[in-house]
Amino acid sequence: MPTAAKLVAAILTAVLGYYVADVIVPHLPEQDRDNYMRETSAFVGLLVGWRFLGWRVGGGFRAAVGLGLSTALVLFVAGMVTFAFYEMIIRALRKSYKGPFEALEGMMKIGIENLEYVQHPDVIASLVVGGIIVGLVTEIAARRWS
Repeated sequence: MPTAAKLVAAILTAVLGYYVADVIVPHLPEQDRDNYMRETSAFVGLLVGWRFLGWRVGGGFRAAVGLGLSTALVLFVAGMVTFAFYEMIIRALRKSYKGPFEALEGMMKIGIENLEYVQHPDVIASLVVGGIIVGLVTEIAARRWS
């Protein structure tokens, strides 16, 4: 059921996803900077905000901070899985894998390799601070419009 809290959570988490992707892009290799990382991260954020955060708020501001941090973590993991899956599909279409299990193993390796680009302090700080802000603002919206 659509609620104001779900809408606010979806929009704010999409903005957070876009912003964090924008912070990550300068850390990427030159050939990977022209992809649709920002837009894809915003879409993943939209889904995470609606499905994960939107219906959980309403338990107070302390809980909202925890939910915001949890949402940032879910956004990070979902984004990493999404981009690793995309790269695995690209490599599979180039016939880099012998079978589906090797492709899944390759996806895990790609995800681990991608951790190199997100372990910078500005990326982590953006996720933490942004997650807290998203949680608190969503809690305020839930109190105001519920």
